[in-house]
Order: sequence, then C-alpha cells, then structure tokens
Amino acid sequence: MMRGFVLISTLSIIAILAVLTLFINSMVVSSALTISNFNESVEQRIKIINYEKFILNTLQNNSNQLRNLKVAENQLNALINEKTPSLSIKLNDLNTCLNLNSVVKPFRSLYIKNDENLMYFESLLDTLNIDKTISKQFIDRLIDYIDSDQLPEPFGVEDLFYIADEKLNLTADTLIVHKTQIHDLKILNENELNTLSPMICALPTVENKFNINSLASENFFTFSAMFPDVTIDDMQQLILNKPEYGYINFKSLIDINNFITDKVSADKLIYKPEFLEIHFKINIGSDDYYFISVADLKNKINKTSIRTNST
Repeated sequence: MMRGFVLISTLSIIAILAVLTLFINSMVVSSALTISNFNESVEQRIKIINYEKFILNTLQNNSNQLRNLKVAENQLNALINEKTPSLSIKLNDLNTCLNLNSVVKPFRSLYIKNDENLMYFESLLDTLNIDKTISKQFIDRLIDYIDSDQLPEPFGVEDLFYIADEKLNLTADTLIVHKTQIHDLKILNENELNTLSPMICALPTVENKFNINSLASENFFTFSAMFPDVTIDDMQQLILNKPEYGYINFKSLIDINNFITDKVSADKLIYKPEFLEIHFKINIGSDDYYFISVADLKNKINKTSIRTNST
C-alpha cells in the first residue's frame, strides 16, 4: 500500500514538474519574441525617422514634386519600396483645411480675436448645416480657448472654466496643438465633430493659406469658406486646367483661369504646401503599425513639429 502511495506521489511530482517546465519554456519563448518584436520596432522607428528626413529633403529641393503631391507620393513610395517593401507613405497637404489657430492674431504680447478669419469658420459651419446658435457658441469658445486677453466673448468662457475641468488635455490661452482639442470646448456633438474634423487642422501659426495645387472635391467646402464667390463649377475648372506640375504663381493661375481674377485674394493662396502631414505604414511581423509626422516645410532646420503614433 505504501509503495503504491509513493509511486502515485512520484508520478504527481513528475507531472507537476513537466507542467512547470512547459510553462517556463513558453514564458521564455514569449519573452524572447517580445524582445525581438520590441528590438525590431525600435529599428523600424529609427528607419522611419531617417526616411522622414529623406522625404523632406527631397521635397524641399524639388518644387515640381511639391506642386503635385500625388506624383511625389508615387515616386517616393517607389524609391522606398526598393529598399523597404514593408513601408509605405501617404502625403497630406495641411494647407487645404481651416487652421483653428487662425481665429486669433498677435497684438503686442497678446493673442486677440481675428475677425476676418472668423468669417471663414462661420461660412464653413453654415455650409455644414450646423445650427447658428451652436456655431456662434463654438466660435466664441474657440476664441476664448486660445486668446490671452482674459475678456470672454458673448458665448465664450475664460480660464476658470478650463482650470475647473480636470479632463482637459492642455491649458488654455495657448495655440491649439491638435484639432482633437476642440472636444474640450464641449459644444459640438459627436456627429458634428466627425463632420467638421476633416476640414480643420491645428497649425503652429495663426495664418490661413490655401494651396491651390491641392484643390480637390474633398476640400471644396474649405476653399468655398475662404473664397465664397468661387462656384463649384469654377473649382472643377481650376482642377481640370491645372498643368501637370501645378500652378507656379498667381499670374500663371490667372493667365489660365481669368474667370476667377476678382473672386480670390492673391495673399491667401499658395502654390506649395507649407505644412505637410506624412503618414507612415509599416509591417512588423504580422501587424501593421502607423506613424504620423507633421512637417514645417518653410523651416530648413527644425522641419518636424510633431511625431505621433496612429491607429
């Protein structure tokens, strides 16, 4: 009886040790895979930063590519694919959206309301059929979120409102860093935010300029908000008449499209993007990873203002 008990105990111990051995081995393998994926991820991030520098240097030294980002995107992807087939890019011109920070302008050491640019937002919100009262509340609160004069707009609020809310991303009275901060204004509902989001951006400037060479059906509403006298037919004609490598300047634009001479402001148009969003997609193992860089193409030294992960 005792021998049977000892045999069963021995077998139990062997079984337990076998299970523990398998568990430890699986943890070691899992840990090794995790370390391997992490190391590869770090290597790929470094590779992306190097490609980012290559892309920006290439674009800044090639005006033709900057005036036709779709051609540039295809050419750059072909070059990247030769050495890194797992990586691809997408270029997004940020000078085709309304800059949230343009609702203010500098005055001495302050940021104060910019009435001219407010009209662009009023026009866009009206085109999107957002209720006029909601629109007014949104714009006033946006101004007070950014300006530094401590004087609330009729439907706006100043510091005490933002300080009291612990869920806010950043302090107020500064330029907005990312357009998602408009959630902090707590005015627009989810549907309104989703509708507005593709047409706005947050640039590290208080200017609003539109790159005419990136005019497309997706940004017609934005262009119309800035140039209300230009019709949809006019915009379609501008796209059809665009040379292969884009309009070079205002004269070349008007020479080909004299029907818009009195409908646009030359100082609000540009012919190459000043701010560019680069979307990177890279495959690591069996997963795709996404990264975004925002670049200031006017700056020859510190070209990248933001880098972030994306989903």
